[in-house]
Amino acid sequence: MNNDALIYIRITVDGKRVNFSLKKIIHLDLQDLTKKKVKGTTAHAKQTNLYLEEVKSQLFQIY
Repeated sequence: MNNDALIYIRITVDGKRVNFSLKKIIHLDLQDLTKKKVKGTTAHAKQTNLYLEEVKSQLFQIY
């Protein structure tokens, strides 16, 4: 069984939800749901976490 999954972001405006794929893949064993980050210090984990922070920052600026 494959333990990889795409990362999605959900945005809710006026009660309407929209899901977007960030087109990034994460191994399910490496996800940290409480911190909403990837566990570990590998290059992939660092790149993914940096990307997630950039997306979060861009969405906050748009808001």
